Amino acid sequence: MTRLSTELLGDGRLDPVAEVLDGLPIPALVLAAEEDGWRIALASPVFASTFGLETDPVGASLADLLPEDRTLVIEGPPVAQVLEECVARGEPRSTRVRIDAPADADPRVAGLLRSRWTLRLQPLRVPAGGVLMTFVDLSGQLLASAERTETAALQDLAAGLTVTKPLDQVYADAVRGAALAAGAQRSAILLSRGGEVFDVVASAPDDILEPQVVVDDLASPVWQACLGRRRIVWQAGESDEAPPLPFAGQDGWQQVLATGLSLHGRWQGLLVVGEPRLGSFDADAAERLDLVATLASTAVDNARLIDQFQRLEDLLTAAVATSASLVDAPDPELVRQRLLDGLVTGMGFAGAALWGPHPDGDGRLRLLGSAGLPDDACDHVGALGPQSIAAKLASGALTGSLREAATAAATSSWPGYSVRLVQVPSPAEGVLGVYSDRPLPELVDGVLATLAQALAAAVHQVTLHEQAKTVVDSLQRELRPRNVSLPAAVDVGEVYRSATAGVDVGGDFYDWFMTENDHIGIACGDVSGKGVEAASLTAMAVYSLRAFALRGATAQIVLRMLNSAVYDQTPPERFMTMAYVRLEPETWDYQLALAGHPAPALVDADGARFLDLVPDVPVGVDDDATYEHLESALDPGQALVLYTDGVTEARAADGTLFGAERLQATLDDLARARLDAQHLADGVWEAVRRWTDDGTTDDCAIVVLRRAV
Repeated sequence: MTRLSTELLGDGRLDPVAEVLDGLPIPALVLAAEEDGWRIALASPVFASTFGLETDPVGASLADLLPEDRTLVIEGPPVAQVLEECVARGEPRSTRVRIDAPADADPRVAGLLRSRWTLRLQPLRVPAGGVLMTFVDLSGQLLASAERTETAALQDLAAGLTVTKPLDQVYADAVRGAALAAGAQRSAILLSRGGEVFDVVASAPDDILEPQVVVDDLASPVWQACLGRRRIVWQAGESDEAPPLPFAGQDGWQQVLATGLSLHGRWQGLLVVGEPRLGSFDADAAERLDLVATLASTAVDNARLIDQFQRLEDLLTAAVATSASLVDAPDPELVRQRLLDGLVTGMGFAGAALWGPHPDGDGRLRLLGSAGLPDDACDHVGALGPQSIAAKLASGALTGSLREAATAAATSSWPGYSVRLVQVPSPAEGVLGVYSDRPLPELVDGVLATLAQALAAAVHQVTLHEQAKTVVDSLQRELRPRNVSLPAAVDVGEVYRSATAGVDVGGDFYDWFMTENDHIGIACGDVSGKGVEAASLTAMAVYSLRAFALRGATAQIVLRMLNSAVYDQTPPERFMTMAYVRLEPETWDYQLALAGHPAPALVDADGARFLDLVPDVPVGVDDDATYEHLESALDPGQALVLYTDGVTEARAADGTLFGAERLQATLDDLARARLDAQHLADGVWEAVRRWTDDGTTDDCAIVVLRRAV
């Protein structure tokens, strides 16, 4: 360790601080005030390497090391102002900066300097007006790679407190180091969230104090110490002040030395030591304890922040999974239960409950579901009155969320647990509550609000789906071919598969019927799109087809009239393909017209061939479209196979299409078996199913018209 001068060091009284700085893996300086500004009296060994200095910085001016033109203040006052306030008030101060490297700096050094640094300043008694300045790298790059030194126990503490650790381990290291630094045999850390009750979060030896300490005297020096405005030096029988802490004066605590922890947020903390090893604390014990407190404050803040972010990350991951589980729930009740189960089993809350408006409409709430709550708690909150906090939150009389619903009936229903309440918007309107036996970070509010929105959206989607399903169900009853009495020699078979889950009728359709002059009409078609939207156009097509064909119009006239109707009543992007056959059952003469649809196959004992008819324009594309038809007749044993592109465009796992050639080969094999119409249709579908390994992704329709032998 290089020193500036003997006079500045005050006859070696900085030696204890120098020993600690020697072991620090982070940049740290001891600054001394001189007439021409602040100069560096001591520097930790890593300071020069971190900042790319070729020489030891001791003796240099701080203004030269941190020039104003390259030191950007991110949060807080300028460095010079922080130094003045630290000395003038005798209190710790901090600011956040980013330091730009010189133009010729090494890239590694330049990258590190551009990190955001927190400068923590602690006033020192020696040298007079001196200040300890530590540089904490907020990115964690420097601290994560720092090597701990084991040259001395106190140096080990300094290194240990700058390495990311769990919060409990930080507390344990800090109380051990505090006792060591001050030459004490016992120590403790007291923390409070701003109230008069301090939790004893760590002590050495363990359990030397009660779990909680109450400081209700507003004149107690504890409050000044927590704010960093004084140290506590107290000895029984020699101090005029009353015992600063309830345990001061008890065995092992006849002498007390304490300093505040400078913590973010509402937290207040105290580092306390007692029972000096050599009978009394030396003159520098308080300085060394301040140094431990400075390091411990940073370590506690970092550990708490990391813990909160880790918990938030876990919560967000589980929240995403919970939200995803709501998507395919078939009914609102299951949506609610999946959310509640996810809050408990996935996100780790002790319990969860959901309340909704009471059916009587009198402002009361009823319990719609719960997870993790004991039966007696569920009984207690089965109904909440209109004046309860939960009911007011649901009605909009209160807004937002209630972080600590201490007065809510839901809280007292489960002793030892608090509940966080959040409003659930319509159509799942109500209140969501999560129970916990420990304080929840405020960030949880955003997660719960998002889940409440997801619940409402899922319930809304399920409700719409149920309504649409009801409409589709009624359509499906009408879209299926009616029970038509066909002549004995007319054999019809069919297969239909919808690719939309929960919807039996999609974009493909088929129909057969008797016309007024005893012709048989058979249709097979494919509507653009899938699902409910496609089913609505399918319904229109089927009803229009029946209306135009029942009077016995020719196949080409039927398609032309259907084209005009669809063109007039649907948007340009909606269209359909269709094959329509009009059969005279007495003579077995038939007419076939195609509107953008694949030609049917003719199957007999010799095999299969596709009919030679070029498809005309799909229905609904061109208002002036005209259609031609093919006229022929079926011989005994012959069959017409009508199908949609769900057959020929079915894909194997490698993406290969089933195709027209494979369809013809399939029909050739089936023809030799001389199957009836239904078995012929089933055979085609079985070949498609095997080709796709039951993975069809498109609607599929197959209709077979066969003349019996």
